[in-house]
Amino acid sequence: PALSVPVTLADGTNASVRLFVGDDIAQAVSDFAVEHGLDADSSKQLLLNVQRRAEIAKLVPLVSVPVVVEVGAPPVELQLHEGDNVKQAVSAFAKKHHIPNRVDELQRMLLDASHEQRVLPVHEVAVDVKQGNGTSRTAMFYLFKGEELE
Repeated sequence: PALSVPVTLADGTNASVRLFVGDDIAQAVSDFAVEHGLDADSSKQLLLNVQRRAEIAKLVPLVSVPVVVEVGAPPVELQLHEGDNVKQAVSAFAKKHHIPNRVDELQRMLLDASHEQRVLPVHEVAVDVKQGNGTSRTAMFYLFKGEELE
């Protein structure tokens, strides 16, 4: 399997959700839940856990945008995975597909999709937070698309 997620069942036994390349994560978790008699809440939590682990393992992208690389050919997916740097991901994609003149456009497309899907914040601000002992520390404040400040 490309990913194996251990699960301790209600009776204390262990089992694993096993994913192979190309598997539909939701279907694999649903099948596992039915096979092992998991309730709806447990199934939902397991799905979130497996999806997150698949993202971390870079089996599924956080964001994917279709890019027409060659007129008349099907689009190619430009993907951003957990831990990827947007500029590096775009540069590698552009180099691989021989379209270095489109780096700025592709970067904007990937950033727009990342903001739209709330994967990356639209704004981040460093804020000094004063502590009770008189010291302060810097914390990051992130604002995602759709959030409002009051």
